[in-house]
Amino acid sequence: MGSALGKLCYGILFVVLVPLFIGFWGQTLDPHFPYLPLMGTDAVGSDAVGSDAVGWSLMLMGFLSMASAWWALYLYGKGLPMNAYPPKQLVQRGIYSVLPHPIYVGFTGMVAGYFILTKSAAGLWFVVPCIALGSAALVLGYERHD
Repeated sequence: MGSALGKLCYGILFVVLVPLFIGFWGQTLDPHFPYLPLMGTDAVGSDAVGSDAVGWSLMLMGFLSMASAWWALYLYGKGLPMNAYPPKQLVQRGIYSVLPHPIYVGFTGMVAGYFILTKSAAGLWFVVPCIALGSAALVLGYERHD
């Protein structure tokens, strides 16, 4: 029972609370950087990346990357996508044969898409790089050793 409760709490933390904090973080930073541009412009003069289509596309691609990784970890790794409760076997099939860390890449893409959709320049320019660097630090400093 303790293991199931631990997995449930860990899942809630990373599926609900961390994303809420990340969204709050970016939105809270925006008033402090009123002149920070969302993105540059393309040759036609419209927003190059500050569009709903780009934001939704990044969020969808990120989610698909994460979902296919979750499925591969469950199917081939005989475990859950939780670094505190790692799968029993190393997975190198499915999306893992193309992308070594699809959950982190997908999550970073989803965060970027969210901040593009919400027009949060501070979120895009400060929070997204922190998420990417934090993911890299977790992989290089913790997961790679295992």
